[in-house]
Amino acid sequence: MKYSFEEYAPGRKRYRVEGVGEEVISGIRLDVYLNRPRTLPEIFNRTVQKDPKHEAFVYGDQRFSYGELARRVDSLAFQWEEEYGVRPGDRVMMLLRNTPEFVASFFAASQMGAISVPSNTRLKAPEIEYLLKDSDPSILVLEPELWERVLEVRNWAPNLKAIFITGQDKVSGAALFSDLISRTAPQKIQNPATEEDVNSILYTSGTTGNPKGAMLCHRNFIANSMTAQTLCRLSSEDKLLIMAPMFHVTALNSQLIKIVHAGATGVLMRAFKTEEILDMIEREQITEMTGVPAMYSMILQSPTLARRDLTTLRYCGYGGAPAPVEVIRTLKEKFPTWRLRNVYGLTEASSWVTMLPHEQTTIRPDSTGLPVPVVRLKIVSDQG
Repeated sequence: MKYSFEEYAPGRKRYRVEGVGEEVISGIRLDVYLNRPRTLPEIFNRTVQKDPKHEAFVYGDQRFSYGELARRVDSLAFQWEEEYGVRPGDRVMMLLRNTPEFVASFFAASQMGAISVPSNTRLKAPEIEYLLKDSDPSILVLEPELWERVLEVRNWAPNLKAIFITGQDKVSGAALFSDLISRTAPQKIQNPATEEDVNSILYTSGTTGNPKGAMLCHRNFIANSMTAQTLCRLSSEDKLLIMAPMFHVTALNSQLIKIVHAGATGVLMRAFKTEEILDMIEREQITEMTGVPAMYSMILQSPTLARRDLTTLRYCGYGGAPAPVEVIRTLKEKFPTWRLRNVYGLTEASSWVTMLPHEQTTIRPDSTGLPVPVVRLKIVSDQG
């Protein structure tokens, strides 16, 4: 799909793409993509079938294809259902950074009709306790360094059937995640879902203390993915660097899912380290990345920047905080082939709401941009 701009009210523009119309969903008239996939498993399986040998993700020295990713996803889904009794609607909580285990767990939960709960790995034990009480997971997947925190509070999840820990070191009370994905499922588990079924619960900062769980359905994810693909002109030939945490809606919905949707390749960064990021851009010939403005400031301050070849990058998104105009201006001067975009969104809206075009990033640096397709935006005063 291609995009353009249209004036929807005097002096007001928005992004326009073909194939958008109105439908009444749950009694509400909404803008939608008319020819859309209906569920995330539909997207995942279509991409796998199209080119199972295409490189799906890179993590350090590990590389795996869409076919291998599908094998891991099927293995997890089969064992969680057959051996642990996980059923559609049950929660799978993930305390994971940007790792292959996150990717496989997310799509396995979706494949079997369960609800994934990607959670912040920086949380302390009392905060994890709250999420366990609120989401009531059946499965918990976590990294070794979080085990002691979880051990303190795991009994607050009364319906927890099993805990799986990544890495190779066994601990009492948890099974090794690697043992699960080492097996091959004898059959594919795929529970039928509708586009209105909840796929994930993402916890976001609350105004009254505790975080709120935003319940995002398949249609939420797919609409944002189609928008992000279109406005970034993404194809299967692209390589995207995921350096923001995937437990956050931006990296999850506007990067991970659109990568799989487009059949592109994702490069997973466990944490942001400037020189490692620059190394990866050069080594993997990254074409797109997204981060907060501070990340770009650190890149500009790198002592090795002058000798770097970053010309493969086409699209660079930023958001989450105001970007100093000097940072944007310097990026444009040093990297004239980059297309910069300021994106505003929120978890409850499944990520993108507005996007500022490249041409206006220095002209109107305080603006968050124009409404993106299938989003209706209204600005009101204190009086409504």
